[in-house]
Amino acid sequence: MLQLPDLPVRIPHLDQCSPPTAVALVVRLVASPYGRLIQAIREAPALAEYLVEQGTITAFQAERVLNGKSQGLVLGPYVLVDSIGAGSMGQVYRASSKNDNAEYAVKVLPRRSMWNVRLARRQVRSFASFTHPSVVPFVDVGTAGGLHYLAWPLVEGTALDTLIQHHGKLPPQQAALYAVQVAQGLSVAHQNSLFHGLVKPSNIMIGSDNQARILDFGIGSLLVENEGESLVDTMSTANTLTSGLDCASPESIMEPTNRTPAGDQYSLGCVLYYCLTGHVPFPEGSAVEKMMAHQMKEPRPIRELAEEVPAELEAVVTRLMAKNAAGRFSGCDELVEALEPFLSKRAIELGVLDMRVPIKIGHAGEVRQEPYSHRFRASGGGEGWGSSAIRVLGEAEPDPKRERQFQKFMG
Repeated sequence: MLQLPDLPVRIPHLDQCSPPTAVALVVRLVASPYGRLIQAIREAPALAEYLVEQGTITAFQAERVLNGKSQGLVLGPYVLVDSIGAGSMGQVYRASSKNDNAEYAVKVLPRRSMWNVRLARRQVRSFASFTHPSVVPFVDVGTAGGLHYLAWPLVEGTALDTLIQHHGKLPPQQAALYAVQVAQGLSVAHQNSLFHGLVKPSNIMIGSDNQARILDFGIGSLLVENEGESLVDTMSTANTLTSGLDCASPESIMEPTNRTPAGDQYSLGCVLYYCLTGHVPFPEGSAVEKMMAHQMKEPRPIRELAEEVPAELEAVVTRLMAKNAAGRFSGCDELVEALEPFLSKRAIELGVLDMRVPIKIGHAGEVRQEPYSHRFRASGGGEGWGSSAIRVLGEAEPDPKRERQFQKFMG
């Protein structure tokens, strides 16, 4: 019988194998006559266990291979590393790219999904035309082994819904901060003729730098008919609508392919309501009853659930959630201006606010509003900006003391 200590000898350079190579190795062993032999004498599980212990493959990969589900482990350039969970339209996985060794979030659509990959790739090219710290871009789409997949750079943090479920409703200034960050990201996307279509708490990730990042950008675009063609089938559209029902705009409920910048505003209003109260606007009832509520009813007033919320901030949410799109803000830039007064002065002093318009450059030592922060390594392999701040001219790098103050302030 083959002993575990013999494995590196029997399989030369096993310890130096990359994860994709190791996964392929185990797959070949299981599929080959020798693989069937070692399976019979329980060596395939032992090999998988050894590779997991060595950190060469993950427990998720080993389980998939040993259960005969290895086909979907490699999708185009992506090697699936672990399961993240179920999301809109499909299962989401942590994956490593063979192209750049960076980590990505890869969503695998159900096999029944039918879509136009050419039009979806056009969306990918649109996202490549801009960057923003609040937007996690839609970077790839493809088909492999009969499976459709979508990809985004992987970002770490806590989903907004999880944050509120564990800690309760947010202070008004913190809720306003996240809404401003999301609105700024949406504004840039809208200026590039892109919209989200599925803004909801679970699609907003709060990073350790307190930056809100919008996930699943691009999914909403796939639900819209373009040039007379729907990018996904009716069943996928219906399932996605149901998953985002708590924040769905009235117009998208009436027509699921009607996803617009104004609809993003309504959904963001629902998210802000949730942040301020700890409850979605219409928490009770069946799916049909919730659809009717978004169409016909007004949610319970925010200040009845959270009296500390300023009446003016409540009015902003009410305008965002206007049933008629014409009653909402003219755009997300106007929304940002309406929200800025509710950010605490201390938050602004410590650099919480992402200033949008730089003031003219002055001499060293003068203060101006300029987007900046510590750099962070994006999972896509590039670099990007974290939360922005007010900077003193002449500072080459962020002040570590102010960074520590910021972290202490935000807890």
